[in-house]
Amino acid sequence: MASSTALATIFGPLLIITSFWTLFYKDNMKKVLDSLKKTPALIYFIGVLNILIGMVFVTSFNYWYMGAEVLVTLLGWLFLIRGLILMFFPQAFDKMLQNYQSSYILFSSIGIAWGIALTWFAFS
Repeated sequence: MASSTALATIFGPLLIITSFWTLFYKDNMKKVLDSLKKTPALIYFIGVLNILIGMVFVTSFNYWYMGAEVLVTLLGWLFLIRGLILMFFPQAFDKMLQNYQSSYILFSSIGIAWGIALTWFAFS
């Protein structure tokens, strides 16, 4: 089984890359999100995938002491919660998408900071 440090080496750079993409390609991000809203099957699939990733993180890496472990644990809980929202409350997800589009700089900055912290803990 992978360690939380190994997961941080994967998800840290992934958060950095996707968050920068969101900042630099706002128009493309809007197209992706608009397309997502029109495809219930894709929302379902993403929900299942988020629940799967969240459950793996939460059941395998539920550590609450400072370091990469707590960042991985929190990320797992966020995946799980987002997956459950996608599956059971799609109207709330639509509202979340609207908030994300209006505050994409804030959310991207959080993603970059979280990714840098994960990457720092993973590679130091």
